[in-house]
Amino acid sequence: MRRRPGRTVRYVLTDGDGGTSANYDTTVTVSGVNDAPVVDLNAGGAGQDVTTAFTEQTPVLIAPVGTLTDVDSATLTALTVTLTARLDGDGVESLSLNGAATTAASGASLTVNYTAATGVLSITGSATPAVYQTVLQGLLYNNTSDTPTTSNRSITVVAHDGTLPSATQTVTLTVAAVNDAPVNTVPGRKR
Repeated sequence: MRRRPGRTVRYVLTDGDGGTSANYDTTVTVSGVNDAPVVDLNAGGAGQDVTTAFTEQTPVLIAPVGTLTDVDSATLTALTVTLTARLDGDGVESLSLNGAATTAASGASLTVNYTAATGVLSITGSATPAVYQTVLQGLLYNNTSDTPTTSNRSITVVAHDGTLPSATQTVTLTVAAVNDAPVNTVPGRKR
């Protein structure tokens, strides 16, 4: 929040017959308010949420063109990403960072922690919105199941500037299973 210097406004009334009042001065002080960060998962498409497609056992970036801004703060303090339901189990479905996001987080000394039991990927520490945007764009979802449940997943994203959280934005993740080739488990012919 910045306080801007006061502005003086001078009033002079005229009655229409040539008469005028004395000058009346007043000072107006404008105080800014803290604006929350803004997360846009689809970089200017309609709305701010996004739908992403996952194919069995192929990690996918959940918001590769996402943007993260804060008009009145040069730093952000956290990004919280939550896989709200892990239909195939905590040890099978996960969130992580790709190489570029890991490098950005490490270079800014951010702390990255994924808790499988809650599905929460927490990135914390003071860094520029540009660093956090690189992290946002490098968020990965993976499911290592050979038979993933094909119901949609919901992943929420919230940024924080140390004072206010952003609005919660949502990735709707569609899941497609792959028809795996059969495996022959019968022993070969003996001679």
